[in-house]
Amino acid sequence: IRGPPGATLFPYTTLFRSIFVAAPSMTELEQRLIRRKTESGVDLELRTTAALEEMNSLPLFDYVVVNHDEQVELAVSQIRAIVAAETCRVRARSVEV
Repeated sequence: IRGPPGATLFPYTTLFRSIFVAAPSMTELEQRLIRRKTESGVDLELRTTAALEEMNSLPLFDYVVVNHDEQVELAVSQIRAIVAAETCRVRARSVEV
C-alpha cells in the first residue's frame, strides 16, 4: 500500500489528506494488468491479492477517486477539486464551553 497507514497516528491532523485512487472493480484492475503485460501468472495473482488487501484499508483514507478506463482527465479533475476544497477548508478552532 502506498497510502496513509501512518495517518492513524495523527487522526485529527490537518497536515495532509489522503486520496485512494482505485480501479472501478477488481475485474477491471486485472484486465488492465493483463493488457499492460506487467504481471502474469503468479505475479498477477499476487498483485490482485495485494490490491484486495489495499482495498481493505480504504477507511484509512480521506477520499477515494475511481479511475475509470479512458477517463484519466476525470480522475485528475476530481483530485484537483479535492485539493482546491482542502485549500479553502476552515481549520478547526478550539472552543471552551
